[in-house]
Amino acid sequence: MNPTNQKIHIPATKVLASVSDIDSNCIHDLDNNMPSVASLQQTKEAKEPINFDFSTSDLNSEQRQKMQTFLASYRDIFATNLSELGFTNRYKHRIETFRDSRPVKMGFYNQSPHMHKETEKHLVEMKKNNIIKESTSEYHSPVILVKKKTAPGQPQQYRFCVDFRKLNLQTKNSSFPIPRLENVFDTIGEVQPQILSCLDLHSGFWQVEMDEETRHKSAFITRNGVYEFLRMPFGLKNAPISFQQLMSNVLRGLNWQFVLVYVDDILVFSRSFEEHLSHLEQVFTRLRDANLTLKPSKCVFAAKEVKYLGHIISKEGIKVDPEKTKAISTFPVPTRQKQVRSFLGMCNYYRRFVDSYSKIATPLNGLLKKERERSFKWNRECQVAFDNLKQALLTPPVLAYPDMNKPFMLTCDASNSAIGFVLGQLDSQRKERVIAFGGKVYQKLNRFGIQLKKSVMQ
Repeated sequence: MNPTNQKIHIPATKVLASVSDIDSNCIHDLDNNMPSVASLQQTKEAKEPINFDFSTSDLNSEQRQKMQTFLASYRDIFATNLSELGFTNRYKHRIETFRDSRPVKMGFYNQSPHMHKETEKHLVEMKKNNIIKESTSEYHSPVILVKKKTAPGQPQQYRFCVDFRKLNLQTKNSSFPIPRLENVFDTIGEVQPQILSCLDLHSGFWQVEMDEETRHKSAFITRNGVYEFLRMPFGLKNAPISFQQLMSNVLRGLNWQFVLVYVDDILVFSRSFEEHLSHLEQVFTRLRDANLTLKPSKCVFAAKEVKYLGHIISKEGIKVDPEKTKAISTFPVPTRQKQVRSFLGMCNYYRRFVDSYSKIATPLNGLLKKERERSFKWNRECQVAFDNLKQALLTPPVLAYPDMNKPFMLTCDASNSAIGFVLGQLDSQRKERVIAFGGKVYQKLNRFGIQLKKSVMQ
């Protein structure tokens, strides 16, 4: 029996079954009252249907119906709760520690009675769905509950986290490339998409199996006892890299063509509705084969614009997500070097949207020097730079996609301390559109070198 809608090729030498003698006393009559095993189709139909939201799309009624029917045919790759969570056999996460490292042995953190009850609820749910099991491991990392963003009027929810910081210090680095933002945007720009879908895996890390030999190192301690993870937990060093490697393998051949995957965030982009259906079908087939499931409430289908990696992607171009820059606009004036580093870390992520970013941020970067750590001094130049960066990210431009078939316009500028550039192109109305801002601060460069670079740009 082939329960799938695809052809399966069986090699001529493939062993399908084996035959052996059995004792006739082991043969029993079939009990007709036993419940029958549900077929694959019955199993799919048993799941509750999902009503997908197309409010952000430009689909007409016929296209919406077509999309709804299409998504319903892939109901099995959507998980509405942990009991429907996927579990892939494509990858096992290992915790490789240094040879001389000793097991992490910590006590559980003190919690209020309410938080203890919340912890116990999570333990019951995770154990029920085979995410954890009771353990006798000598590794003991403590548990932390982190508040989730909750809608007004809704009960507060918590994310179950384990403090793996000490274990992570003992863990060897693994290596696999995480996509760079500029490569992501260039790939989208090459397609010039008209329709987009953003897919989010349901508790993606928990769909990856832990390696049997090393999973005891993931053990955590609570007042109820010690448990270890059967699925890959959040917070482990190398977990994002493991997941990126898994997804790159699952979507190989599609990734960087009409799909982009950044850890557990998947973006599908196309030029037309029919093409988009075809692209989604290819992605869904890969996810089904890998037994990975999506969270329907976090997915956006056939939209004219989507939020992806802190940006808003549309056919017009790329812009900053205002929700993400709100933290920048409300950031208090720094009083310590650590706060300056935190502020610049947020701003650096959006530096391609800020003209002369390197030059503006120079006074703040100066505060990060080691010798300034003890003699922190916030002066007028720092305040001006701080205010200018905030203002620039309150009203950032929409960056255009590069068209490789059209000429580019490069405008450069240099001072005695920094160099900046603006990369742009003319649109169909002969209006210049910015593709990216960029620049660099000179470090310990002599005057001759600066003047030489400035003269080359003139």
